[in-house]
Amino acid sequence: MALRMAHMATRMIPDSKDWDGFYFGRDGRLHTPVARLSFSGNELNFQHYEKQFAANDRRARAALEKQLRAVRSEDERKKAIQEIEFVLETLKGLQRSPLLATEGVNIQ
Repeated sequence: MALRMAHMATRMIPDSKDWDGFYFGRDGRLHTPVARLSFSGNELNFQHYEKQFAANDRRARAALEKQLRAVRSEDERKKAIQEIEFVLETLKGLQRSPLLATEGVNIQ
């Protein structure tokens, strides 16, 4: 039985360069090549969900920032249109002004 468990433990970790130095200890924890760093099953799950939460949070923040930029751009666009309309109305008012009208020309 112990031999079978040892064989299964060696098969659990891939035999690749990325996994060199990782092993399962007698305590059931995954030991890493980093000194005194090991994980239980619950700690591995926690790390996985923590990383997944962080990735989802980054995506949500990026989407919100994009929406905020769009809102800001929309507000800026509306303000620019208002300013342009104000300038156009001012120019139309100046065109109708008798002070600037050329003699004999009726400006509409």
